[in-house]
Amino acid sequence: MWEYIHEPGRIPGDFDDVLGLPDGGCAAAGTFGTDSGIKAGLFRFNKDGALLWYRYYCPKPSNWEIDAGNPQVVPMPDGGYILGIHWYDDYDTLPEYRGMYVVRVDSIGNPIWTAQDTWPAQFSVEFWEAELTPKGNPAFFGIGGENLDSVCGVIKVYNSDNGEVILYKSVMTKRRPMPSEPAPSFFVRDGAVTPDGGFVLVGELTPDKRTKPCRVFLLRLNSDGDSIWCRTYGPENIPWAYGFAVVPTTDTGFCILGSQIRGRFVDYDPYIIKTDSLGVIPWVESNCSYQGGPNQRVGINEENRDLLAPSLSISPNPFTKSARIHYQLPSASQVLITAIDITGRTVATLFEGYQPAGNHQLRWHPEGLAQGIYFIKLQCPNFQLLHRTILLP
Repeated sequence: MWEYIHEPGRIPGDFDDVLGLPDGGCAAAGTFGTDSGIKAGLFRFNKDGALLWYRYYCPKPSNWEIDAGNPQVVPMPDGGYILGIHWYDDYDTLPEYRGMYVVRVDSIGNPIWTAQDTWPAQFSVEFWEAELTPKGNPAFFGIGGENLDSVCGVIKVYNSDNGEVILYKSVMTKRRPMPSEPAPSFFVRDGAVTPDGGFVLVGELTPDKRTKPCRVFLLRLNSDGDSIWCRTYGPENIPWAYGFAVVPTTDTGFCILGSQIRGRFVDYDPYIIKTDSLGVIPWVESNCSYQGGPNQRVGINEENRDLLAPSLSISPNPFTKSARIHYQLPSASQVLITAIDITGRTVATLFEGYQPAGNHQLRWHPEGLAQGIYFIKLQCPNFQLLHRTILLP
């Protein structure tokens, strides 16, 4: 066992993220004060706690005074690392700018490439978590927006070879319907990459700036960042429920770590929610004694599902023998789902009928169709969606 205490009085700072490494050591990222502002630092320790090396990183164009915050780090197969660093101007030299700085380094911390984004000050993005996708590209999860009227979740994926942006997606966006109506509030606290290359986000949600009970949300997305389904959780008698972390499980479900609060920021009660692949809850482990003890079921609240736009996705894509079609209806509706070839001809009717609001799925088994490009078409009285898929031999 060992501990590391940063040298007092020299460089103040704190650690924000840590990686356990195959040799028994670890790499820790944090923010540290230097003579030229606050920088992100990466520290490498061996299994005995000895400091092997450390490096500092921060965007620093000429005449800029930049501070770095909340660095997230992911390991690379070659022994190097990728850091994502939120940066901002803390000296009013560039008061209108802030952004994201990403750097890939080798196994001893030397930069290989850097990528930098800039946002106007009125639009702020904070990333809280980073993971690698199945293709080895770093994905960052966080929250952004101008204010509570337009806050949203954010996913950003970079190419690990050169730092180019592969995916930049804002999700769970909704402005207030009318100027006199309250706006919804979202706060993304954690995200994860799913084995199929999709994403999942967790945090809390309330439809009107927290004057109503705050609920945990779990949002499932495909590899393009499109919504597959969204669930909210929490007993009605608890005013505040928070979702702090999420991890995919081997049965294609998810575990959510959170807490519930009785009163105003007092009496925190932690819990773990286990869900299946569609966000339905088989069990909850909770210390909430006022709910009757552990293993209590936390109800699924579907009243906020209209905060998401209608969605349609297909997995896997491309596919061979069959594909699963996921779709979300914000309200009960008559539904027609068809398969169309590239000439516009309908080759199959997959569903026709009335369905309630919520998340649905069906399986398509093409019979007698040649390989090639097809489109799945979802038609409802108020909207229409089209999604391309590829049938392989």
